[in-house]
Amino acid sequence: MKALSRANYGLLLAIIGMLIFSGTVPATRLAVKGLDAYFVTAARAAIAGVLAAIMLAALRRSWPSRAQLRLMLVCAVTLTIRALMLRNLHVAMQGDDPVSTAIR
Repeated sequence: MKALSRANYGLLLAIIGMLIFSGTVPATRLAVKGLDAYFVTAARAAIAGVLAAIMLAALRRSWPSRAQLRLMLVCAVTLTIRALMLRNLHVAMQGDDPVSTAIR
């Protein structure tokens, strides 16, 4: 079997990521039927963070710098505020934004 080029490997990973992400909205809708929406939102974020840390450790990559962590925190906070505002305004998008879907 021939090894994949870097471009084809990246494309394969993108396709796998897209397939995994496509299942998050239906899974979230099922989860919020039995669990609190805020818990589901926090659990999704925690699981993503743990998986990212595992991948960084397994691949022996460097951890994010303080500046990068600050930017990630700003993104997380602004996305959370946005989702809460959309929920409160009753204009949340219809299924194409997992954060808004999770807290509806």
